[in-house]
Amino acid sequence: MIYASANGPISPLLDSIALKAAEVSESSYGNIRLYGSVGYAVLASLMPYLYNYVGNPGIIFLVSLAFIILTILLVYRLPEDVVSTKVFLNNSFSALRKGFFRLIKDPAFAGLMVIAFLARVAVVPYYNFFAMYLEGLQASTFVVGNTWFIAILGEVLVLYNSERWLRKIGTKKLLLLSLALSATRWLIYANVNNPWVIFSLQWLHGFTFAALHAVIVKLVKKLAPSGMEVSAQSLYAAINLGLGGFVGSIVMGYIYDYFGGAEAIVQAVGALFVLSAVLTIVAFFIANFSLKKLDK
Repeated sequence: MIYASANGPISPLLDSIALKAAEVSESSYGNIRLYGSVGYAVLASLMPYLYNYVGNPGIIFLVSLAFIILTILLVYRLPEDVVSTKVFLNNSFSALRKGFFRLIKDPAFAGLMVIAFLARVAVVPYYNFFAMYLEGLQASTFVVGNTWFIAILGEVLVLYNSERWLRKIGTKKLLLLSLALSATRWLIYANVNNPWVIFSLQWLHGFTFAALHAVIVKLVKKLAPSGMEVSAQSLYAAINLGLGGFVGSIVMGYIYDYFGGAEAIVQAVGALFVLSAVLTIVAFFIANFSLKKLDK
């Protein structure tokens, strides 16, 4: 509980800082956010070697602590116009409360939160069971070991190009494209038993996660009342990472056991991916109808 309470606000705060930094530096959110994927890829690749060298699992927490301290120092050095607390100084609690209720009553914002929730539930089987699924398909060590690298490479490429795509086709169309590609991806994963086909489609994670997240973060900023930007991002994080992850883990875990669990890993996870596709398709139609005012 202590970890969750301390870690929960970090993601929305960093997203808000990244959006502000993009404005100040005339860069883009995607080009800033992609460094998170690069950092994840580098550390995920190095940690197994470090663990084998040290032989103590406690090294994971020491490395995490070192990066947390480094992050604190870097944030402390950021200029005030990027990491601003003026929103709290210029808005009373009453104004913030009114802004919050106006936000959640906005049909577009409510629809966006439902989309974020469904998309998160849909991706739970991938995060929780994908490695076991590949082993059940008798994938080679190369495929199992490098599949995440291809996914992160897809994230980086999509984030790098996201601003250009947003200018060209707009936020709603990129959101719909990401959901359509994600649904297609889950259906293929559920029905194709060739690990190499699945491996070759891992780059689509750039749309399943990176494009979807970047679009929703920008839409949340656009829909949030003045002074409610961080609170709106926090609500998105709570519904997506918190509620979506919690409900998804319970529901998907129950269905996984119902279809045989580890004893029938391919059948069980295949059924989960079908459900993931259905949920993503539902999110697609909700996006198409609830975000009409965001067509451009």
